[in-house]
Amino acid sequence: MTRETNRDLNLGGRAAIAKINNSDLFISIHHNGSLNDNELDFPLVYYWGDASENPASIKFANSLLEEMLTDMKFENTEGAGVYSDFLIYSEGTSVLRNTFPILPGIIGEAGYFSNSISEARMKDKNFNRLESQSYFKAIIRYAANGLPKAIPMVTKTEDLIGDSLIIFKLTDGLGGHEFEASVFRVSANDTVIDFEWNDSSGELSLIYDNSYEVIEIKIYGRNL
Repeated sequence: MTRETNRDLNLGGRAAIAKINNSDLFISIHHNGSLNDNELDFPLVYYWGDASENPASIKFANSLLEEMLTDMKFENTEGAGVYSDFLIYSEGTSVLRNTFPILPGIIGEAGYFSNSISEARMKDKNFNRLESQSYFKAIIRYAANGLPKAIPMVTKTEDLIGDSLIIFKLTDGLGGHEFEASVFRVSANDTVIDFEWNDSSGELSLIYDNSYEVIEIKIYGRNL
């Protein structure tokens, strides 16, 4: 929790807490509003950026939306969906932009307070329980899929001198290395690079370029 009392915390502070505590998932709980249409009443879930870069966030977002639609019994679900926050801001929302790609994250919008019926529901403790239940069940579903890790198979920094082969051992979080190979994407200092994936050993290999003093390697993937 970024806070347990009714106090303000700036957006940067919320993202910082998630990163400092090595969180596995960032969830921002919201309710929507519209200045133009007071009849809107459906759930939305946002993820940061482009869908091809953020499969883990989309996976959780879809689970959350399904649970909201099942548990919260919205009368009108037209418009409900999972969307990129680029539809709101050109660079996305601050909290999701500043936690990506360190951890998956979403913003959940469970109804519209600009709709009088929806606003009344939000004040009902029974409805609040249904909403919290939706988040809880989505988290359970997400955790049941395991938390993938990429472990570099080098023990010393001097092992990385020169254009060297680096091998990462990937684990799916469930005791194996079952991944959807078609969605793998690897970048070094934000430049997409080639790699090889060995499905039988669970090893992903790439070439290290020593022209950089510091190199940041990001591996995007999705476990099965």
